[in-house]
Amino acid sequence: MQYGTCAFNVTADKTYYVFSTGSKLGFAGFEFTAGASLGIEKAEVAAAFDEDAPIYNILGQKVDKSYKGVVIQNGKKYVRR
Repeated sequence: MQYGTCAFNVTADKTYYVFSTGSKLGFAGFEFTAGASLGIEKAEVAAAFDEDAPIYNILGQKVDKSYKGVVIQNGKKYVRR
């Protein structure tokens, strides 16, 4: 069995197809290497966790800190045991 590579330039928002005639072409994967790094435009710091924020169960009912099971606090899900 022979292996080979095929490299070509691509442009964003375009579709590309690879065809091979007269042989069985096996497509095992791809690697996309961008020509230039765009970097990070803006970074935001997440708000601090508020331990006094209200706690809800998965039905949206307000519960207290002694509740066991899946709870939602500060917009995140947790499992309380």
